[in-house]
Amino acid sequence: MHFSNAAFKLSCAGILSTAMSLTAANSATAETPEFTLTFGGISDDFLGRSQQFGTLGFNGVSLGSSVEFGRLSASATIAQPIYGDADVLLNYDVSLALGNGNWQIGVGKIDRNWSPSQYSSLILSQNAPAFHSAYIRKSEATEIDLPVLRWLGAWDGEFFVGTTEDAGQPDNSLIMGMRARVRPIDNLEIDFVRTAQWGGAGNPSDFDTFLRILAGRTNEGGAASANQMAGVGISYTLPNLADGTRVYYQTVGEDEAGGAPSCLMHMGGVEVNMPLFGVPSQVTLEHTDTRIARTGGGFCGPNTAYRNNTYSYANQGVVMGSAIDTQSVSTALYVKHQLDDMTVDWSIGHYLINDQNLTTHRLSNSSAEGFVVSAGVSREMLGGTLSALVAHQGFDLNTAGFGNGTRVGVSFQKTF
Repeated sequence: MHFSNAAFKLSCAGILSTAMSLTAANSATAETPEFTLTFGGISDDFLGRSQQFGTLGFNGVSLGSSVEFGRLSASATIAQPIYGDADVLLNYDVSLALGNGNWQIGVGKIDRNWSPSQYSSLILSQNAPAFHSAYIRKSEATEIDLPVLRWLGAWDGEFFVGTTEDAGQPDNSLIMGMRARVRPIDNLEIDFVRTAQWGGAGNPSDFDTFLRILAGRTNEGGAASANQMAGVGISYTLPNLADGTRVYYQTVGEDEAGGAPSCLMHMGGVEVNMPLFGVPSQVTLEHTDTRIARTGGGFCGPNTAYRNNTYSYANQGVVMGSAIDTQSVSTALYVKHQLDDMTVDWSIGHYLINDQNLTTHRLSNSSAEGFVVSAGVSREMLGGTLSALVAHQGFDLNTAGFGNGTRVGVSFQKTF
């Protein structure tokens, strides 16, 4: 058995066909589909835009639709982006609810942000375009029935197998992801995450290799070339501090030692809900560091994050983890104000990109440092939502094409 790209597409088709046949047996009519039209643009792209607003945020024209047909849910968005992939983009998600609806199986090209942070993730964020995947997901957090595991509290999670495309890795490379979130006590959430890339042209993709990767045995045999990452996120809410304060931390290892992640990068933050000048507001201070030190055994070191000798941990040239990519550090302040008829948000961040002057860095072939500031407003208007954005990036990222300067953007979205 081989997990080739063709086999993966056939398995996705099989899941979709099964979902449709099972749904037809359970329901005879579909709900009226909903359509969403979005168009917008920005005068120039900048660091973190897609991570914060999504690949299509202020980026082209899109038409999306969603429909439910019994236990089957389907959505699709066709778009023409301005930046990134210049071709017409089709994102989709087709899922079938199982049992009481708490579990779903499905296929799709969907955005994932596996993180305690709403803005970024070290392992899977909205920074890169979505990739094809087949998944099984537990969407509602419920307690485990087994008494021996009941202490873990309510849990949810996801498992997927997909395929990515990037010039820095073999054609038709495969990717697997696993996530489980548990809540052992009130206000505490622990998030276990793991991804692995393997297969593709010239690399084994047989079932034995898949089982080795699933078990984490990637230091020898056919799975030795796999690019495996794993980590944990912790989030704790203090409800009596301000109107609710949450502290969070995520660490992800680019390598494995003794069955545990090693060669670690880090991200942490504080999120506070409180009134500012009488306006309900949310303030988040977040720090991310993807610089990895060399271990005592001589492993890891500069340019380790998101790379190994075979796989780039990118999709269509864009890293799937933190927008600052490898060997970089950032500290950012994000603020949201919720007024009666509009939402105002602004941010300011200091960034050090490629501090080792690595010529192979995806953002800049030399070190770059400076600030990115942004301010945006959204309000209901003309039967839809009108959004405007002003941002300034104070440094050049020549490889990514994000230049020094000010840019303005506008977007309008209407659902009908």
